[in-house]
Amino acid sequence: MKKIYDCLIPVGGCSSRMGEWKPALNWGSGTVIERVVSEAKKAGCRVIVLGGYNFSRLEAIFERNSGLTREDVAEEGYAMPILLKAVDWELGMDATIRSGLDALRSDRFFIVPGDMPLIRSDDYIRLASFESRPIVRPVFGGKPGHPVLLDRSMAEVIKTAASGTPIRELMHENRTFPVLWGHGGVVWDLDSAEDYAKFR
Repeated sequence: MKKIYDCLIPVGGCSSRMGEWKPALNWGSGTVIERVVSEAKKAGCRVIVLGGYNFSRLEAIFERNSGLTREDVAEEGYAMPILLKAVDWELGMDATIRSGLDALRSDRFFIVPGDMPLIRSDDYIRLASFESRPIVRPVFGGKPGHPVLLDRSMAEVIKTAASGTPIRELMHENRTFPVLWGHGGVVWDLDSAEDYAKFR
């Protein structure tokens, strides 16, 4: 990518359907969350991981300090990924994402769930090439996927929307541009132990 875009990676949940905490599951030579972060970083993103449940364990994975504030994140010099604890993570992924919007500083930003380790760095790069679209989303097999690339103006739309309004509805209302994709990694997530066994 020619520009550096922020990438919000929400991992606030407790992975109840999986039975184990998904970010720390083994994947390749590391963990699921390390793979997701690595691919975003390889694409040139400034990565912001939004945690909640098991936040101290998330910090341990990246050997990070929990003292960063949103004001710190606005400053230069912090190695990626940046870790922030979402205040309302128990309310779900949308609330976790909203908690990270004030940390954004790029004119466009990605959102990608932290349980999608089959997303590749090239996926970010290709999406970034659609510069004239306010929201760009990959589609595979008729199913919308991730990463989603949004114009910075969408952060304000999300922040000022009525409480509880799903982010997917806001994206639909604001002209999401679908792009047909050539591999299923953009829609495959680790929702269950069966998914993990299948895709690992």
